[in-house]
Amino acid sequence: MFFEKLFKKKEGQTIEWVEAPPIETTKIMDAASNSAVISDEQKHDHDFRLTLTGLEQRLHTSESTEEIIMEAIKTACDFYEAEWAGILIADVETEAWAPMTCYNRLTGRMESRYTKEIEAFEGFGRWIKAFYDGKPLVVPDASVIKKRFPDEFQHYQRLDVQSLIGTPFGEKPTGFFVVKNPTRYKTYPDMAQMLAFVSMSTFYLQELQQSMAELETNQDDSADEHTIRINLLGMPEVCVGSKKLDMRVYASDNAWKIISFLALKGKPVPGSTLVENIWPKIKDTSDTNPLRSALYQMRSKFQFLCPNIISSNEQGYWFNPDYRVEVDTVLVEELWKKISEEKNHSVRLAHLKQAAKLFRGYLCDNKLDEPWMISYYHTYISLFAQIMTNLLDELGKEKNYVSIHKYASCASTVLTGNSKICFWLTVATYFISGRGAANEVVNASRSSLSSEEFDVLLKEIEAYIKEQGGNL
Repeated sequence: MFFEKLFKKKEGQTIEWVEAPPIETTKIMDAASNSAVISDEQKHDHDFRLTLTGLEQRLHTSESTEEIIMEAIKTACDFYEAEWAGILIADVETEAWAPMTCYNRLTGRMESRYTKEIEAFEGFGRWIKAFYDGKPLVVPDASVIKKRFPDEFQHYQRLDVQSLIGTPFGEKPTGFFVVKNPTRYKTYPDMAQMLAFVSMSTFYLQELQQSMAELETNQDDSADEHTIRINLLGMPEVCVGSKKLDMRVYASDNAWKIISFLALKGKPVPGSTLVENIWPKIKDTSDTNPLRSALYQMRSKFQFLCPNIISSNEQGYWFNPDYRVEVDTVLVEELWKKISEEKNHSVRLAHLKQAAKLFRGYLCDNKLDEPWMISYYHTYISLFAQIMTNLLDELGKEKNYVSIHKYASCASTVLTGNSKICFWLTVATYFISGRGAANEVVNASRSSLSSEEFDVLLKEIEAYIKEQGGNL
């Protein structure tokens, strides 16, 4: 495991994990120490100022986000005279930690970003609480909680932790700036908190720069600069002209809930309705402070797309009235209406391909699990099934088995248990790769169908292939 490589335990050591006592911000010094000795706190404050000044001088002219993040982590190691420091990203959905980047002061080894090996949340209950409380976790001496928190003790015995400071950050991404085995200033998380702020602020800038670089290399000069295009069938994103912002770059769930709610409703919505659905724990729906706070943060993030992406009037909240609004869910419904009324094969096929292209994945990529989205989720899954089965039928008229295989393969990952998809995927595989491959495909669908459905499917496949001169 990645964590074991970083925190490799030394043989013969026994380690326990303890929580630090509350940190006092001031200390009353007795006369003797006041006259002769600089207190730990005074020394800490002195070194704190010198270290931050030195960090600023080293990075004053740096334009490299990677350099800034790594220099902040190395500074933590030096300030605390620690063995290791790094940034751990927490994936709440999968309940696991993963290191973004880190530095080992003893070996001088730097680690690349986004290492995929992870450590499960299990046994780290106090870390989770510290994150949600927004408080540092300070462990000056790992020698107390072996009996009180045995699971946690086992983790850190394995990871060779004698002392530790963890400062949480969030909310997107979420995680900790961690200093492992500091040998001085063990009860002072101030520097770790400051460097966490420096690192994560830089990280956010780095992500935005990468997104902007992608935009610059994917310019669409024909795109309408006065239309807000909202795409919800897949990763949520907002596009204006050639510019785009999606949930990967701006990962605020509340922001995308607001955008999705308005886009799916298709009309202005009162603030109380938004609060009731997006912040259901708030009993008084007239309290719009959470909504106003979310909109305030959104304005700065979406500013490069258009000013004030969401505004309000007497009717409620809606997208900037100076822009035309185009939503992919509306477009796909309009296309389906045309398809249902169209009799011409070529026109139907063109519309079906256009509609299929709009589906980039599940509604909001399954990232927003909200009660008010359930009916929409099922609506668009059903619509996707109708579009894809009709598309395959139209392609079947042309016996275009390469295209059939492409679309059926895509649809099968979403529409498991759909016998029409299984039928066309098996048939296309037969005419492209032969009988053996087709048998593997059809047998793979057995578990997702009832025995009756599977028997009917086999008969239909055999009849079709036989009609075309083959034999399954």
